[in-house]
Amino acid sequence: MTGYPRIRIHISRIRENAAAITAMLGKYDIKCYGVTKVMCGMPEVGKALLQGGCCGLADSRVENLEKLRAAGIETSYMLLRLPMISEAQRVVLAADVSLISEVSTAWALGRAAVASGRVHGLVLMVDVGDLREGVWPPEDAAAVALEMDAIPGVRIEGVGVNLACYGGVLPDDLNMGRFAEVASRVEEALGRELSIISGGNSSGLAFAAEGRLPACINSFRVGESIILGRDVADRSPFPGTRQDTVEIQGEILELRVKPSVPIGLRGQDAFGGHSSFEDRGEVFRAIVALGRQDIVPDTLEPLTEGARILGASSDHLIVDLTDTAHCNTAHCNTDHSAVNCENGSTAAGILKTGDVLTFEPGYGCLLAAMTSPYVKKEVIL
Repeated sequence: MTGYPRIRIHISRIRENAAAITAMLGKYDIKCYGVTKVMCGMPEVGKALLQGGCCGLADSRVENLEKLRAAGIETSYMLLRLPMISEAQRVVLAADVSLISEVSTAWALGRAAVASGRVHGLVLMVDVGDLREGVWPPEDAAAVALEMDAIPGVRIEGVGVNLACYGGVLPDDLNMGRFAEVASRVEEALGRELSIISGGNSSGLAFAAEGRLPACINSFRVGESIILGRDVADRSPFPGTRQDTVEIQGEILELRVKPSVPIGLRGQDAFGGHSSFEDRGEVFRAIVALGRQDIVPDTLEPLTEGARILGASSDHLIVDLTDTAHCNTAHCNTDHSAVNCENGSTAAGILKTGDVLTFEPGYGCLLAAMTSPYVKKEVIL
């Protein structure tokens, strides 16, 4: 593959991470849906998650589930984002089960399912404090489940909880105990055991690894901790996983020594913000062909030792290379260009325009890069 910017996706490493996570959860009889959302439903990633032990695939976008099905991947599919009523027909064809919280949406899915000659599974979401989706107060879930389960074309298959995505609330003995009690009340109201008691996402893995989850929880939905090998509570490496699964590369457009603080009267930047700058004197900087239209610079880490990201506009990423092994301005000519040296060539070990810098993305950056049509995707098996 040629051209930049580029994201390189190491499929075998993602498969290793999936195996590590599913093995850990398996010790507690918990199955794992592999979440492909951050990878935009890439079929190669979906296959790796299943090969690594995931019981099914989950995504927030109907389009991604359709893509995975079109690739011929036979498994159980879960829609993570609450379904849009306007997409009900597509939802029941693309997903086997949907997370849900509204009765009106259940009616729309039921009508679509009946028209398609199928029964669509529902996982009723319960809010225990993160305040994103779910029945609130959670004690109302049993009544809502009864109402939904009576709708033709749908069936309550389980209950679920989501944490850490909006409010940053982490699982603990109190909120998970409350969720387990609600699950028990829903089962009692329906008069049957539920097949899915979904105890959360990547944010709950550390809690699960400590053996602290209620025994009734039998399902998880995991994306980031498999794809990036990170504990989402603090983005530290998750035990047993690797973090070199994906990398982003950008081509150098300019290499020059410039002041570290802008000169002149300053207003807002291109995004309406007011940036602050540390005065480090003159610094050796690279401008890379990556920008906010492609990535989130705040969650991007240079793999070049000593390099620092200074900032980004829509299309340009500015990287400070002063403290790297590539900085040797003594070889450069009087215009301070790292490209044109006194003898007309580039000194050994010194970067030049057209060279490539490699970065490790965080979750937000990876999501943006995978979504951007301008970032090329290279799959490494």
